[in-house]
Amino acid sequence: MIALALLWGSSFLWIKLALRGFNPVQIVFARLLLGFVVLTPLALSRGLRFPKGRATWAHLFVAALVSNAVPYVLFVAVLLGWLALGEAVTPAILAGITLVLLGVALTRS
Repeated sequence: MIALALLWGSSFLWIKLALRGFNPVQIVFARLLLGFVVLTPLALSRGLRFPKGRATWAHLFVAALVSNAVPYVLFVAVLLGWLALGEAVTPAILAGITLVLLGVALTRS
């Protein structure tokens, strides 16, 4: 468990160090490329193959977009609204954000 914690926690240190020379998009691309380079030969050696149908790839693209990109874009939009535009933070907004975060936590568990 300690080794897992060190591996997991050290990624944040490496990201912080990488930000000195690379922008966030470059870091994300490098991490995804590294994952692809490591996992593809492993998967192929076990007899797994990439999906062939366009419909499967389209579904994977939409799932990745909804699970990864859209929440961050919405989160940044809310923060910009509060910080740059001076939007008031009402109890209804806080309740809505709380419900969204609870929904995310429930679907991820």
